[in-house]
Amino acid sequence: MAAGALVVDVRPVEQRRRDGALAGAVVIDRNVLEWRLDPASPHHIAEAADHGRRIIVVCNEGYGSSLAAAMLRQLGLCRATDLDGGFQAWREFADASRAEQGGHGERTCRSAGQLTSPEIGGPPMASAEEGIQSQIRNIEERYGRPIGDWIELIRASGLTKHTEVVAFLKSEHGMNHGAAHRVSLTARQASEPQPVSAEGFVDGLYAGRKAGLRPVHDELIRAVTSLGTDVSLVPKRGYISCAGTSSSP
Repeated sequence: MAAGALVVDVRPVEQRRRDGALAGAVVIDRNVLEWRLDPASPHHIAEAADHGRRIIVVCNEGYGSSLAAAMLRQLGLCRATDLDGGFQAWREFADASRAEQGGHGERTCRSAGQLTSPEIGGPPMASAEEGIQSQIRNIEERYGRPIGDWIELIRASGLTKHTEVVAFLKSEHGMNHGAAHRVSLTARQASEPQPVSAEGFVDGLYAGRKAGLRPVHDELIRAVTSLGTDVSLVPKRGYISCAGTSSSP
């Protein structure tokens, strides 16, 4: 595995028999995952002797693995993450990459970094973003529409929940799980409001009937920023957060 990552397959034995093993992964039952991966546990496996080890948890579709990775991080395994979309998305992306590149494909995980194919340990992708873009190109070619058309189709459906969108794409448009998962996430990201500058954010806060309060806000901000150069102003939902970055009194 790339960069010494430990890939842990937590799929039930029935799923592994049905879909195949994940070559190079360590198989651990979900019920004993924390005991087997916590370096402080007397029952940890030999590969999990370091809290800094990068651990990638893989389940069938990426739901249970997210919770498992979160639990591992609570144990101090700060580099624990999981495979976006699970084994099903990995298999879809690997198959599509083979067709596109004439070789073995890869699958990226949620955290930033590089992964090689679990099957062959080949050269890593340049970035997770490049892996996602490659997957989107494969989806466009396989299902015959540009990603923008899929985003508009999802908007027109009125569906907003990720699981509902995935089910819609699979049942109505014949997508497999991995492709539907990626298209749903891409559509969700496209619908999120774009970030605005701090000044633009303040303009929005004091628009309309609240315009008369803007001078009070400006005066307060001047007073706060005069306390030192370490004061930061961060737009939040409905207000501006003021915080000092220095630890000195």
